[in-house]
Amino acid sequence: MSPEAPSQPAETTVLDTRPHLVFVVVRTWRTLVFGLLTWVLLIWMSGILPNLGLGLIAWIALGIIAIRLIYSILDLLARRHILTTQRLIATHGVFTTVRHEIALEKVQHLVIVRPLVERIFGVGSIGASSAGTADIELVWRSMEKPSEILETIRAQMNRAPSNTSRRIPIIGLAGGVGSGKSRVAQAFASIGCVVSDSDVSGKRALTREDVKRKLIDRWGDRILSSDGQLDRAVIASIVFNDESERAYLESVTHPIIHEDRARTITQARQDPTIRAVIIDAPLLFEANIDDECDTVVFVDTPREIRLERVKRTRNWDESELDRRENAQLPLETKRKRSDHVIANGGDPQGLPSACERILGTIERSLSTTRP
Repeated sequence: MSPEAPSQPAETTVLDTRPHLVFVVVRTWRTLVFGLLTWVLLIWMSGILPNLGLGLIAWIALGIIAIRLIYSILDLLARRHILTTQRLIATHGVFTTVRHEIALEKVQHLVIVRPLVERIFGVGSIGASSAGTADIELVWRSMEKPSEILETIRAQMNRAPSNTSRRIPIIGLAGGVGSGKSRVAQAFASIGCVVSDSDVSGKRALTREDVKRKLIDRWGDRILSSDGQLDRAVIASIVFNDESERAYLESVTHPIIHEDRARTITQARQDPTIRAVIIDAPLLFEANIDDECDTVVFVDTPREIRLERVKRTRNWDESELDRRENAQLPLETKRKRSDHVIANGGDPQGLPSACERILGTIERSLSTTRP
């Protein structure tokens, strides 16, 4: 990006809140009603049939109600509803944090949903969806004064800096393991696109001191190499077969990777020489990164070529390729969820022209659907 390009205002937080306490009631009222009725019935029947142990079962039922209440309280404490100058964000998850977000410029529909219990207590949930989707993609649960919050979101959408930025396509790449998405990304770069590489951003995140401190606090000095830096091979061995440890690593690095990607997109919109942003992320659909894209290109590569590549570059055998692919969405599902297909059968010289054809189609399509 040229030094003369205008700088983009830093992203700041406008709202950062949690659901109202009524959320606990909304989440548990069915369990409470059914559980208490069951408890009363079992206590009553234990007086009639004292030898069947119904009294003990009744107290077990009461314990289940208590566990459900505690879980709902923890769920309440884990939820955050965040509005920034550029994004709408919702996070939740007691054991694993799940994050949903939509760039304000892509928000197409905002609705208030108020089930009976929420109406009784004067709260409501706010749902948002992006352009081209019919389903609610992000929900803020049990918000106090939902109409006022909805207006705050709409006002921020109108003043979001990105809304006045140049519109360029955001293109995600999907494909099988070893399909050569990075090679396709390079081909797009050769015709005027900029690439956001999640692998590169992830490696860069591991060089940050704040990340280093968090991971050492979690796993100790064993993750340090002889030069005092984080040893990615050791970290990989820790998270490889432990879902909870992998989730922790992602909770530390994914926000940084997202910020890196958002910065790339913002800078690209300010540079008139950039035609599109290409998002090269290993798990585009699995991590819901496709929600940030205008369109997705599926990189179609024959299995024998992919197998040869991973044998040569990663020293994997066929069983390892199968194991890795079985942990992801099926290839056919990725293909169906993609908008375009590009063949990557081993002829890198032909990729730029193929990318040019696809990019031209995408640019023409967006020009007819975007203001």
